[in-house]
Amino acid sequence: MTQEITEVEPPHRFAAHGVAGPIRPHASIDVEPLDDGARSRMTFELDFEGHGFGKALVPAVRQLAARGAPASHRRLKQRLEADG
Repeated sequence: MTQEITEVEPPHRFAAHGVAGPIRPHASIDVEPLDDGARSRMTFELDFEGHGFGKALVPAVRQLAARGAPASHRRLKQRLEADG
């Protein structure tokens, strides 16, 4: 998958979108420091754009992504907290 980085503001924001293929993701990650940097809140946004036959597949792809997101976010949290 080919993506274009559209925003980079380390360490607070990252955004990218797909530029090729029938289904192109649009994603952004925002990190907000909390408690003077002792903790943080991450907001992850993801959507998809269909091109050609991909337009018909976007609803199913969105559903699959929504189902997989909670487990993926739990694993990310565990890894980040383990690395301390």
